[in-house]
Amino acid sequence: MKTIVFGVLYPKMQDFLKEYAVCINSQTDLDFELWLVNNNFSEVDTVRKLINSKIPIRILDVPNPGTRGPTLWQHIIPLLASETKKHNVDVVIFTDTDDTFEIARVQKTKVAFDSGADIVFTELVPISSNGLVKGEAWYQSNVPSIAQFTDIVSKNLLGLGHTAIRAELLSKIYPVSTDLVVTDWWIYSSLLAQGYQGHYLQNCVSFYRQHDDNIAGIRSRFDAEYIQYGVNLKIQHYTELLKYMENSDHLKLVQEEMERIKILDALLSDPRILARYMMNLNNFAKLEGRGLFWREEVDLKFVPTDLLKN
Repeated sequence: MKTIVFGVLYPKMQDFLKEYAVCINSQTDLDFELWLVNNNFSEVDTVRKLINSKIPIRILDVPNPGTRGPTLWQHIIPLLASETKKHNVDVVIFTDTDDTFEIARVQKTKVAFDSGADIVFTELVPISSNGLVKGEAWYQSNVPSIAQFTDIVSKNLLGLGHTAIRAELLSKIYPVSTDLVVTDWWIYSSLLAQGYQGHYLQNCVSFYRQHDDNIAGIRSRFDAEYIQYGVNLKIQHYTELLKYMENSDHLKLVQEEMERIKILDALLSDPRILARYMMNLNNFAKLEGRGLFWREEVDLKFVPTDLLKN
């Protein structure tokens, strides 16, 4: 099973390069290649020196270096699809180069794919910029062992730092639009909407770094500006997704979610409702043993029922 570990090199990750290299070099299974996109990163030679010589490295270039998010992934996905097919790659393990993961991740991922999985994902534990654990591992106790489209339509469970897919699925991802904000949610919404499933990788942890440049961090407190940002993000996401759902069994579900968010958008224009919403949301976010998945903070369930009736 030819496997690659994939990541993006960008200027900010220079601060975490040595930690990432140690993580790669320490894997219990070193039978993989490290493929890295150079996104305006000036220390590529340093990367080569830090990585174990037993691990082949390929540096991939993309147009318009320095771009981020969907603009960058518009190039990455077709590039990966083409290159993995050309080089007979079976499995792509995604990583964030500012994060780390346990030393058996490659080994355990291969076992999961040998068992027939199409997509796998690990536990997530948030850490601070200096690597200290910031919170409990609530993710495992709240995530399904098999993730389906119905699990991620209203929130995102699957990030690019802790997932892996069969390389052949890269060509199945719906085209990425610059109108999108969140690329990983789009990638896995595309695949799960087509019937593929995500399998939780038992006893395998990825450490998710929280810092200023990481806008999708696992949060315990929110403000009104962030919620409005999330409302707009969801409307964009559903608008794009509906373009590909005409013959999908999930069309009605996406339409319903779009309507729910439009209703929420209208409700939050009322300062009374917004204030109560923020109180309910932040109280929920502080609950012991229960965090919020990405974009779960934008949901009608946080609108007080008495105000909904009015």
